[in-house]
Amino acid sequence: MKYFNYTILLLLILSACKDPSKEKITFEDIKDSSHRAAPTKIEENITFFDTQNKIISTDKFNQLLAEGLYLSEQKQKIDGSEEVHLVSIKEHAKKLEAQPLPDFELSNLRGERYTKQSLAGKVTILSFWFTASHICTKDIQDLNALAKKYANNKNCIWIAPALDSPANLSRFLRGKSWNFDFAADQELLALKFGIITYPTHLIIDKQGNISKAVIRHPKTNEVVEQTIQNLLS
Repeated sequence: MKYFNYTILLLLILSACKDPSKEKITFEDIKDSSHRAAPTKIEENITFFDTQNKIISTDKFNQLLAEGLYLSEQKQKIDGSEEVHLVSIKEHAKKLEAQPLPDFELSNLRGERYTKQSLAGKVTILSFWFTASHICTKDIQDLNALAKKYANNKNCIWIAPALDSPANLSRFLRGKSWNFDFAADQELLALKFGIITYPTHLIIDKQGNISKAVIRHPKTNEVVEQTIQNLLS
């Protein structure tokens, strides 16, 4: 028994002494809006840029990202090196709103299919999210009551494309009344729209234009509802 205890103690000491600089850095957290700081431990082949496309230090990148006004956008070069660019939330929203609505199709959890053409003439809200993000789930839960107000309005469709698999999404949704039309496995659709952070809510008018992109807004419900009312009037 003593030998067993000493072995565990030795393993704990070795773990504590592990060189953190050897840990590989991933950027999965960039998708989660609750993470606003870039990794403090970086590999040599990762370069950080400001909004003017100028190279900046990791500390400066962290400082700007912590202000809550920017996003991180990862780019991988042909040589295998990584670039992480600082993107203004305001400018990113404008970019999403300015682009033409791409051709797309998605199926909800019941297998019903939506396309750009089938949604023409309706106000459509696309709420991109994923269940592992606390901010995403809070946004979806907060917006659920608002979605209920428009649930019986045939001129308004609210779809919540999630990055999760159908099984994981269904497990999360179980046991609560929801007023969204949920779709699973929609990361490729999000990339097609140019979305780089979650949650992102796109409000599309009856003519098929992206009228409003709501990203990390302190008053998401109010902005979304006001936009919907304006487009339905």
